Amino acid sequence: MKKRIYEPPLRLILTGKCNGNCNFCHLEGNTSSEDMPIDMVYQCIDSADKLSISRVALTGGEPTLRTDLKDIINYIQGKQKISVSLTTNGYNLEKLSKDISKPIDNLNLSMSSLNEKLAEKYQNVIPKIALNYLSHFRALKKTINIVITKENYLEIEAFIKVCKEMDFSLDIMFEKCNDEEYRDIQKKILNELVSSFAGEIILQSTPVLKFKLSENSVIRIKHPYLSKLLHNSICEECRQYNQCFEKVCAVRVHPDGVVTPCLMREICFSGRTMHSKIEDAYNKLYTMVLCNDIYCC
Repeated sequence: MKKRIYEPPLRLILTGKCNGNCNFCHLEGNTSSEDMPIDMVYQCIDSADKLSISRVALTGGEPTLRTDLKDIINYIQGKQKISVSLTTNGYNLEKLSKDISKPIDNLNLSMSSLNEKLAEKYQNVIPKIALNYLSHFRALKKTINIVITKENYLEIEAFIKVCKEMDFSLDIMFEKCNDEEYRDIQKKILNELVSSFAGEIILQSTPVLKFKLSENSVIRIKHPYLSKLLHNSICEECRQYNQCFEKVCAVRVHPDGVVTPCLMREICFSGRTMHSKIEDAYNKLYTMVLCNDIYCC
């Protein structure tokens, strides 16, 4: 495989099952409730190693529902040049913490609210307990992810306070919609952050507005309007281009074996083997960069 300038992570959707019911979750574009077969998981990791893909991200559904998650993490950590990240709502995080042999590179905790009743409505995880698990989990970098809705937008200040105190980063995502009230909420939050922190726009696969929170933590914002700052030809092939602002933030492997850089599953690769599909996906993205279709940072 050719040397790449821009390299999104290989994101493995380990399961479509989830203990939560977040109506704002994009589900990684996955429509199945099945688990990814363990032999497929190992094939993907081996391919990442052979193709010098430096980042593997584990997600779902809720990946901690898998009883073999510790084995998957240990297998990735056995590859010297691959970093591993995990996105979870905190379910079973305490048990996993006891099972893994050494710290993972990145842990991303998805939270719907710090309010116990609202969190229970969506994720069935008590916020204080999830934060405690995150605090004690062995990971080099820790991030809280939150999707801003009309139910939780007043909690932004509280989330920032938590991240400052615990030295976590904060990723904020806004939904795309035509609701005038929700758009006003977005503008208010963005204006307050811009006036409180020194920010910069990072033009990467999915553009983000980035604010420095502390020496080791940042606030990153994904917003539908930021995605319009980039042009990339691969997304023009997608019929749902205007509905997506994830762009090519990862090459996703679904439990059914579909390999795609597209959240909408509009662009898929159909090689004979898992290795060839992953290689074709990354070569496609590499060509996109050579054509100056996307900025790198």
